[in-house]
Amino acid sequence: MDPAGGPLSASERPADEAAAWTERSLPPAKRRRLAERLERGLDASDRWLHLLQDCILVAVALLMLAMGVVVLVDGARELVGIVTVHVGDEGTFTVDVESGRATVEVAENALLALILAELVGTLLLSLRGKPLTIEPFLAIAIVAVVRHLLFATVGPSADPVTHTIELLGLGGLILLLVGAVVLLRRGQVPKS
Repeated sequence: MDPAGGPLSASERPADEAAAWTERSLPPAKRRRLAERLERGLDASDRWLHLLQDCILVAVALLMLAMGVVVLVDGARELVGIVTVHVGDEGTFTVDVESGRATVEVAENALLALILAELVGTLLLSLRGKPLTIEPFLAIAIVAVVRHLLFATVGPSADPVTHTIELLGLGGLILLLVGAVVLLRRGQVPKS
């Protein structure tokens, strides 16, 4: 029922009633053209958003590749630094390889480069439009935990009990992650 002042204006109508009024006021041809323009606009914005997403993924992949190269070069430099060659008086060579912390740092750099390479591979899968799976992330997690375990093994510890618990926890986490990978592979249905 309209108030005494007359019919309601478009801004005073409830939302559902205003939409129904708009549909009744536009001829079907205009409604189709409006719907087509809206659809084209949505398609264009969707294309631009996908292009922007791909550009960001490529930039992140390039950044990770650059970081991987830096880590590999640093690891090679450290590897050369832990190897010493002695030349004897009679032309004999002896090669000494330093063990301990420097060796672990070389291994850590190699594992970090492996993590970065796996992440870049995952980004490339996403760029190709393939669905992301959990396995690359589990592999990255395994490598990261092994890297942390390696670092914790040679690092000094103030409390041996806490250090032992941390090492056992990291070992258990590695077992859980490997178990998850095994379960995923067994649970996959072969495509025919």
